[in-house]
Amino acid sequence: MTEEHTGTILVVDDSPGNITLLSDMLTQRGHKVYSAEDGLLALRMVKSAQPDLVLLDIVMPNMDGFKVCQYLKAGVDTRDIPVVFMTSLADTRDKVRGFRLGAADYITKPFQSEEVLARVDTLLALHTLRKRLVVQNAELVRSNRELADLNEALGGQIVQHRKMELALHESEEQLRTLINAMPDIVAFKDGEGRWLEANDFDLRLFQLEGVDYRGKKDSELAAYSTFYHDAFQGCEASDELAWQARSASRADEAIPRPSGPPMVFDVIKVPMFHQDGRRKGLVVVGRDITERKRVEAELKRYQEQLEHLVDERTAELAQTNSHLQAEVAERKHAEELVKASLAEKEVLLKEVHHRVKNNLQIISTLLDLQTESIHDDHALKSFRDSQDRIKAMALIHERLYQSRDLASIDFAEYVNNLAGFLFHSYVQDPEQISLSIDVGDVVLEIDEAIPCGLIINELITNCLKHAFPEGRKGEIAIICHVGGNGLVTLEVADTGIGLPAGLDLHTAGSLGLQIVAMLVRQLRGNVEMRSCNGASFIITFASNFRG
Repeated sequence: MTEEHTGTILVVDDSPGNITLLSDMLTQRGHKVYSAEDGLLALRMVKSAQPDLVLLDIVMPNMDGFKVCQYLKAGVDTRDIPVVFMTSLADTRDKVRGFRLGAADYITKPFQSEEVLARVDTLLALHTLRKRLVVQNAELVRSNRELADLNEALGGQIVQHRKMELALHESEEQLRTLINAMPDIVAFKDGEGRWLEANDFDLRLFQLEGVDYRGKKDSELAAYSTFYHDAFQGCEASDELAWQARSASRADEAIPRPSGPPMVFDVIKVPMFHQDGRRKGLVVVGRDITERKRVEAELKRYQEQLEHLVDERTAELAQTNSHLQAEVAERKHAEELVKASLAEKEVLLKEVHHRVKNNLQIISTLLDLQTESIHDDHALKSFRDSQDRIKAMALIHERLYQSRDLASIDFAEYVNNLAGFLFHSYVQDPEQISLSIDVGDVVLEIDEAIPCGLIINELITNCLKHAFPEGRKGEIAIICHVGGNGLVTLEVADTGIGLPAGLDLHTAGSLGLQIVAMLVRQLRGNVEMRSCNGASFIITFASNFRG
């Protein structure tokens, strides 16, 4: 038995004696042997050991050999493992069934050792050969696939090469057509200065349309045209300068023509060299700039005329500027006089507001002195109310003469001062009534600020007198904001006992509410009264301030 035909064999038999006999016999032959005593264990052993051959008994508990063989032949990983039935069942029908299930051989018990070993060797050799064939077949399939892919790639390359050749040919045709359509000189020369290609415009220009120019130098082509003889000689000389420069050169070249003045061309010459420094070729491109040169000459003439006109105009402007400077100096002097006058008027206005505020305070003081001789409570209350109204107006004038802007007043600061004054005058216990002020960036003209201040004075005084009887606690709120449309909303609200039922602001007997109604009309505004969880007066009007 050669080493290459040894293998892994699984012996499946419910008789430990048969397992031992077969295991010893096969081990001595050089095989690796696994064993199982029933069909279920045999299936598990096949998955783990992957044997090259299975010697399978038929009559076994749990699962017989036929069933085990059926499972093995149904599995993708196990169907190629040769199965040899070794059983005492000698009936022909059992043998036929075993072979139909896929058995490789069928040996009846009792068996001869030499026969078993011979059949095992043959089946292992066949199994090894089959595995080699499978590997070789797979390798052959892979090689065929690679060859097919290579052929396909080669075919694609051939097609691509043909396409590239066609595209190159089309590109050459397109380039030739484009170059011939250009109204410019286009020529290609080799490293010795011999003409290789030239476009139609170049050939027509130098009268070479019927000449076999390829392979000839400029000096040789000069012999074909007496008129352009000197032009060809000049081209050869300028070519040499481009070679010596070893970089693209650009220059204006004049080329004569049979009728009319010479033509001027903007000529670019690009030399090319081999890697070892030898001359390889020269590209010559020339554009007709005769018209451009004519226009440039015209422009130069116009520019000189324009410069002359500018000089004349500059002199005129200098004279005008001198007059303007005199006028500016005179205007500056007038502006300084106006500024001085405005400053004087501003000082006078501040003094007026200061004196108005002082006079209002004097009136308030006189009223205060008068109250000492008044013993009637109603009259005394009227005097006190008048004092508060005068104080509200005095605060406006105080804000104005202390402010930079005499036309408007910071309403937020004014409301805080006015409300503080009223609370200091009427509220004995600061913990009884609290004040909340929410006034945004509101700036009003004096004709708007005074009525608003008097409205707040009347409504706050009314709240402090009537909204919180018998020591009732609560809160008074002053809210004022300006909307995007310039509409001012002023609200005075309290959390007191609310307004009397059916109260009409315009017919109310209270002087304070009558004053409020009159001031709202003065502002050309509207007033809305609400009585829910207290009293609320909402006044809206359009402000004239455009700061």
